[in-house]
Amino acid sequence: MARLNIGGPAMQAVLLTGGLDATRFESVLLTGRVPAHEGDMTYFAEAHNVTPLLIKELDREISVWDDMKAFIKILRYICQWQPDIIHTHTAKAGTLGRLAGIIYNGREKIRAGLRGPARRAVLIHTFHGHVFHSYFSPWRTRLFLWIERGLARFTDRIVAISETQLHELSQTYRVAPLTKMVVVPLGFDLSSFLTLPTYGPDQRSALRRSLDLEPCGSWVAIVGRLTRIKNHAMLLRVAERFATKEVTTAESGKGSVNRATTSFATSPAVRFLIVGDGELRRHLEQLVEEFGLKGRVTFWGWRKDLALVYAAADVVVLTSSNEGTPVTLIEAAAAGKPVVSTNVGGVCDVVEEGRSGFLTPAGDVERFYRKLLELLEDPGKRAAFGAYGRAHVARKYSKEALLRNIERVYHEALLQYESGAHQPMV
Repeated sequence: MARLNIGGPAMQAVLLTGGLDATRFESVLLTGRVPAHEGDMTYFAEAHNVTPLLIKELDREISVWDDMKAFIKILRYICQWQPDIIHTHTAKAGTLGRLAGIIYNGREKIRAGLRGPARRAVLIHTFHGHVFHSYFSPWRTRLFLWIERGLARFTDRIVAISETQLHELSQTYRVAPLTKMVVVPLGFDLSSFLTLPTYGPDQRSALRRSLDLEPCGSWVAIVGRLTRIKNHAMLLRVAERFATKEVTTAESGKGSVNRATTSFATSPAVRFLIVGDGELRRHLEQLVEEFGLKGRVTFWGWRKDLALVYAAADVVVLTSSNEGTPVTLIEAAAAGKPVVSTNVGGVCDVVEEGRSGFLTPAGDVERFYRKLLELLEDPGKRAAFGAYGRAHVARKYSKEALLRNIERVYHEALLQYESGAHQPMV
């Protein structure tokens, strides 16, 4: 059957386009332009033999003119291919893609007239997160929520990526009734992370040298867009706590303790690696200077060798104010790394408190600092958390489970067609 995938996080969209049974599904991926400060996943698509069709006007930012042009292009593609299934992802692509699908279905119904059942595309949308808090002003948030509720009336299936998100969408925000919703956890090709060896101290030091990182001490890594919702400024406040602790400890040994100071020793024991890029990079670099953290925090931009990034780190963290299902924490767990994260969105579906990591309230710098310190001071606990997390995500977030579950969603949605209304092309 013909299937159109529109937008979405690159890995998931690529896996759904290239991974489904080719004897049953003919899939096409429409995707938008990747902003300059975000990671380009073209290499990932190429590795999976997927060639996306680019709509350059389909961007993350809101632009009436570009959004209108993107909508027209999407509608033209739909009319050209006449897909059996239109599967959209994320807010912008989900809005434009479903609007185009609604118009297409209406056009087909009008064209059929009295001739018989109209051809119709099943509309499916996946929420990889939502923008209903911490993103926009209250009035814009209400507007987007109203739009999502309206679109949901015409959507055959709404996919949540975790039980927590399902509850938020159906109960807290009342986007759609539970009868329209289903949970399908994200899926990944985790082989490069699951096969990482357990590095001893000497091996880890050698790996860090090869990556031009300081080989000694502890490294804490965070991976993600440098944007407000990820709240990297909170992590810099945590780094400031470590700086204060280390210098007061050093000065205590000299008989001179100054707990008010925020400078740090020349060879700090804990360092922070920020992987990713975004519009807030310059601001965060200024905060590093302001907090006296130069030499302690390293900005690395986007990397393709994330498996080695995780292997070089002792702990992986996340400080977000809002999340769907955090990909970076799934990858970190697959690499055998313990995590410390704010307890927002679907994080608790990935991280089991006290078993694979620690969860703290959003914005609570002091508690985050204490939990991170606890892990850094206890190698045995880090190893136990890492082993448990690796086994957990290997079971729950495999690529095979994703493809199997999505095929089930497609099959059930197609079965809801009125008999004879539309025969899918198989």
